[in-house]
Amino acid sequence: ATVATSSVASSSTESKQISIIDALKPWQFRSVPAFTRHKYMKGNGSNANMNRRLMKRLGTEYADLSKSLPLSETTGVFFRFHEDKMPFAQMLIIAPDETPYDGGCFVFDVWFDQNYPNGPPKVNLQTTGNGSVRFNPNLYNCGKVCLSLLGTWRGQGQAESWNASTSTFLQIAVSIQSLIFVPEPYFNEPGYEQSMGTTDGNRRSRDYNANIQRATTQWAMIDMLKNPPAGWEEVIKTHFFLRKDYVYNWVKKHVPDLAGQLKAELDKLTSLPAPPDETDDF
Repeated sequence: ATVATSSVASSSTESKQISIIDALKPWQFRSVPAFTRHKYMKGNGSNANMNRRLMKRLGTEYADLSKSLPLSETTGVFFRFHEDKMPFAQMLIIAPDETPYDGGCFVFDVWFDQNYPNGPPKVNLQTTGNGSVRFNPNLYNCGKVCLSLLGTWRGQGQAESWNASTSTFLQIAVSIQSLIFVPEPYFNEPGYEQSMGTTDGNRRSRDYNANIQRATTQWAMIDMLKNPPAGWEEVIKTHFFLRKDYVYNWVKKHVPDLAGQLKAELDKLTSLPAPPDETDDF
């Protein structure tokens, strides 16, 4: 099934007939006129000039991202770049099922500075509950993203380090999606994997997940619905509209005391956003 070009059915029953992929795909890669919040634009917003090498590299990578960002019925990666200041961008990841982040929307600020691609881009998690939540051993409450490709995590061997010739932002996006948003993030902490499968390790992992499930519900679901960041409104509304029942039942099971708050926000979603007039092919 495909999304209608004019109006879309608003009932829950009819929305199930619409492919999530078809509905989200047009919103996956877009340009935006501005970001209301962006960590790296605070002191560098006027420094948006690009050298020739950076311009060429971003042209190549953006063209690839417009066609290659992962998207499935349950998870996806989305990208926005500033239409006047191309080195500044944002990424939104809908976290995979069967993880404590299930169905949550997580926004990252991205900056391709003048050194790119000699060094990796700068990436910072914006979804931190205003600095109150460390969502993962690799995601600090200050927004720091620990990943070997970013040079912020000690990788095992050169294959995990940034390579100016072969590494891309797409690799970083997929790594965050698949290596950080995992079913048992507790064991991402160095040394903790040794307790995996033990009674104590399993208990600690369950307790850790319970805290992450609560924070995901509060900040990556309820707050995202109440205060969607500029440029991401359509992705967030489309995702939660088409997965209303699943997301609500997940929260009702894992964080029942927040289910009522979530339902109140989900009930406000009565229809899908109209699809964009055209795709931002780069």
